Amino acid sequence: MDFDSWINESYIKRAYVEMGLDYEADKAKIVDTLETNAGRPKEIWHARDGILSYPTMRQFLKAVAEFQATGAKLNASYVYDHATGLKLFGKTAFYVRKPDGEFVSFLRKGEAEEFAATANGKIFSFEEAVANSGS
Repeated sequence: MDFDSWINESYIKRAYVEMGLDYEADKAKIVDTLETNAGRPKEIWHARDGILSYPTMRQFLKAVAEFQATGAKLNASYVYDHATGLKLFGKTAFYVRKPDGEFVSFLRKGEAEEFAATANGKIFSFEEAVANSGS
């Protein structure tokens, strides 16, 4: 399979022309996900209540724990990687609990370990972070 001929920019370039937009200018822009996603809320996608947002990681983790205690179905949960700003599934992230009790999420375990070492924190899995969110 020749991916170079199959996957190309021709469709998006045509759409840009039709919309009167400058594709090359937009393509040249660099998106800083750390800046773009800074301060975005953590989310729980609840089967019945829809998307619920939480301003802090601790509030998010406590809410997950409360839903789990009732047996409520959660479709998904989302947090942001501290190192890159990328949106992650909450259950796949690594969490570092800082001495002040707040949690920070990471995509990669190595970066979580480095952060934990410099912040005097402790690494948790999603399940562990949820279980320790109230203490």
